[in-house]
Amino acid sequence: MLSFKFLAIIKLWLYVVIILVFSCIKTTAIEYWKLSYNPKHLKCFYLFGALTHMKITKIMLTRDDYMLSTVISNISMYNENVKKQISTIYDIDKNNIGTLWLINIYSHSITWYLSSPKVRRILNRNDKEFVDIVKTHEFIIAKMEDDNKNCNKYNIIYTAGDNFKEYSNEDKHFLDSLLLKNYENMKNFITINQNQLVINYNRFSKPSIFIRSLGPLLVPMRHFKNDYYVYVTWNKEKNIETAFIEAHVLNWSSDKLQSIKVYYKVFFNTLKIIMLRLTWKHFLYLQCQKFEFIQTLAKQWISKLHEFSQLTCVKNDDDIIRIIFHINSYIDVILKYKNGLNDMNNFLNYNKNFFTRLISDLHQILTELCLTADCFATEPMFLFGEELPKIKKPPHDPTDVATVEHYSLNNADMFLRNIKVNSKKTDYEVVRYFISYIDELYKHRSDVIKRKSTKT
Repeated sequence: MLSFKFLAIIKLWLYVVIILVFSCIKTTAIEYWKLSYNPKHLKCFYLFGALTHMKITKIMLTRDDYMLSTVISNISMYNENVKKQISTIYDIDKNNIGTLWLINIYSHSITWYLSSPKVRRILNRNDKEFVDIVKTHEFIIAKMEDDNKNCNKYNIIYTAGDNFKEYSNEDKHFLDSLLLKNYENMKNFITINQNQLVINYNRFSKPSIFIRSLGPLLVPMRHFKNDYYVYVTWNKEKNIETAFIEAHVLNWSSDKLQSIKVYYKVFFNTLKIIMLRLTWKHFLYLQCQKFEFIQTLAKQWISKLHEFSQLTCVKNDDDIIRIIFHINSYIDVILKYKNGLNDMNNFLNYNKNFFTRLISDLHQILTELCLTADCFATEPMFLFGEELPKIKKPPHDPTDVATVEHYSLNNADMFLRNIKVNSKKTDYEVVRYFISYIDELYKHRSDVIKRKSTKT
């Protein structure tokens, strides 16, 4: 009996010490912050909080005395913190987000297991879905520990929670208190550094990063496929929807987030196919135009391509750059004809040859894009004047500049405007940096595999 009381006192003492240590984190962090502001140090503070959260919830995942719905809720509660953490680093050092991307997407994704009736009904610790969650959880912890190696190992902020195995047998009250204290400390630390906080931190939410508002499961994307008369055959209407659903599956330990990358590829390729088919149509109109209007109309289209690139994640895209290069070369040659450096009698032949080369390039690019988007986008283009049916329009005469302005330029403007309006909650630059992190993660995996194969 005495021994039991003694053990209880020791356990209580340890509990108090742990809580005190976690209470000190806030003060230590503040003082360290005052000494030197550095986004990498700030990230280390955040990594400590995130790792602590992940390690405590990892214990909960393995404990039969925790309901899975409770553990999932505990994991997801950190999402609000991590969005704000990312926002305090992003505008200072966009390339230094690292594994905070992982816990951000994960802590939101896991709530799907609570909202889906199917998963809620079948999910238990013997199901594949649960095994995938545990493996993904461990994958993120491992990646975060790798990310944490550059942090100062001797600072209490980075070492206070290293021995989490010792807590595996602690009672629920102990673990719950530990989890809540860590959450509150990180929340308070963010509040203290409110001056660094980007107000619109929800641009780092998963729905925003996954471009949910434009989204494959909503009406807008279906309209995009059909409203601009680009005459593309979409073989599987639900191809992008399938990619979107698979991007939410938590099998990251084996998948390395490649299903998310595939979703983005299908999504942006779909938009790019539409833009390139509009390009095909525009230059078909230009074949019918008088010489004096062609240069201006070609320049206007380059502006549309640049705007498309800025709006979406195809910025610095090789295909768009290739087409812009062709159009710019075309404009340069037109100037030579205008200035009398080339014989005007040869222009019709040159114009026809340019169009043939342009269509050949578009044909090649669109064929490759359709491998991902599962479509057919290289059938001949015809000028029927069906665009913008709900808007008052001029008579359709391909030789008239007003026709090109309305049926081509205005149609493209409507396409670009609808991208902007329907994805106003998304910051495409944020999406680009998230995709870059996935690429970096996958490249690191490939490099490790190469080193292992070289050793063997």
